[in-house]
Amino acid sequence: MYKVVLIDDEPLILVSLERRIDWAAHGFTVEGKARGGEEGLRQIHDLQPDLVFTDIRMPDMSGLDLLREARKMYPDMLFAVLSGYSEFEYARKAIEYGVLGFCLKPFDENELYALLDKAAALLGKLEKRETEKATEPARSETMRGILLYLQEHYKDPELSTVEVARVFGFNPNYVSQLFKKSENETLTAYLTNLRMQKACVLLESSGCQVRQAGEQVGYPDYLYFAKVFKKHMGVTPSEYRAGLRGKETPQKSSSAQENTQST
Repeated sequence: MYKVVLIDDEPLILVSLERRIDWAAHGFTVEGKARGGEEGLRQIHDLQPDLVFTDIRMPDMSGLDLLREARKMYPDMLFAVLSGYSEFEYARKAIEYGVLGFCLKPFDENELYALLDKAAALLGKLEKRETEKATEPARSETMRGILLYLQEHYKDPELSTVEVARVFGFNPNYVSQLFKKSENETLTAYLTNLRMQKACVLLESSGCQVRQAGEQVGYPDYLYFAKVFKKHMGVTPSEYRAGLRGKETPQKSSSAQENTQST
């Protein structure tokens, strides 16, 4: 199933779009809904959908501004514009940003289905092209390169599936599928595991502060680092370090006893 995100500041429009359209019949599933452009951008970044439907006029960020920003990060993502008749000229401007099409409100279901079929066909061709140019040896070589790249750049806070795909010249969806098939986990999960391993090593060093450990493994926000660390390790970074110190105490005591006995 291809992933879809719906963005519109009118709640009824979002509900109507999700419920009236038989997304699954056309190979899509609605993964997220946003009631504004800024929230929509966050969902685009978090969910990395294949197709985005966005309204034109929204109070915090217009659909055109959203398209301009999203295109910088996700040049291969497909976008469709939602607009009323009074916004038709705005919709035409959206074509400059390479949108797949636009749908006028109130929606015509057949028009929407035709657009979904067009999107599915384009996405299918893209996947086929990626698959054909990647033979098994080439896929293995690509994976080795990706793993090495993650090892060398895990400190970069901006590192993501999209960034890796850009560096290696592939579609983000293809990289996600390739990684999951090769490593049996997502690239995001692998990167988090790698960062937590590096953080543990740093925390074992008495000369590294907790905040510094987070910054050195790609988490400049201390609170977010602590949250991710606890979710992954079951304890906070400070508790992890305290636990290590607690284990060291008996060892030092035992060593002291041996020295006393030897004298």
